[in-house]
Amino acid sequence: MPEFKQFFTEEVRRLARKEIRQATARLQENISNLRKVVAEQKKRIAALENALTRNADSELPAIKGNQEQAAEPRRIRISAAGITKLRIRLGLNKKQFARLLNVSVHSVILWEQDKATPRAAVKARLAELRRLGKREITARLTELNETAGEPEAQP
Repeated sequence: MPEFKQFFTEEVRRLARKEIRQATARLQENISNLRKVVAEQKKRIAALENALTRNADSELPAIKGNQEQAAEPRRIRISAAGITKLRIRLGLNKKQFARLLNVSVHSVILWEQDKATPRAAVKARLAELRRLGKREITARLTELNETAGEPEAQP
């Protein structure tokens, strides 16, 4: 009797494996076909991107310059914490920081609280401020205050 039981369970397992292989064979074929399609699409995308860059390089320099200026603010990434860190690193209060960026103090507060995001033009100015040190910032603030006729404010 134990031999029959063992033989029977092995036969059931063998048949189950056979049925599973048959059921998954179609799925395996579909997967391989989809992988081929994805590979072909990647090749087409790469070819289209190459063609696009070749066409973009052949355009007039003035048009190309405008595209770069329009695309540049999109590449600038800045977070609420980054704005706060930049302001603190430069040793500015919110009013001075807002004056440098030509925005309201309320805008700076909302950016730092992550309740609003700066517009593209302001992001470009923020990127410019990132490159400057405290001395350049102090000079700019002094220059802004002199043109506005206000007393000099020290950061």
